Amino acid sequence: MAYFAELDFNNNVIRSVLISNEVILNVPGTENEQLGIDLCKSLFGADTVWKQTSRNTKDGVHYDSQTGKPDDGFAFRGNFAQTGMVYDPVKDEFAFPTE
Repeated sequence: MAYFAELDFNNNVIRSVLISNEVILNVPGTENEQLGIDLCKSLFGADTVWKQTSRNTKDGVHYDSQTGKPDDGFAFRGNFAQTGMVYDPVKDEFAFPTE
């Protein structure tokens, strides 16, 4: 399954939604984030903003989905996007705001 986070105009995470991996696979069978973004826009509005996020990434570390232990997988966008987090386009990652 693939997760996508909706962002407001300040890059704050509004919500995350779950999409079937089949939706985001292109013809050669590789993931294509834009396909998921396009689906989210068709469902929630053309003026919405979406970024893919990974349920298996926390604090810059990728975790095995079966064991829950850190592995050598790609830590995608720093953290799994949650409401209250902010997307940093320069770092290309989600994080809670710092005071």
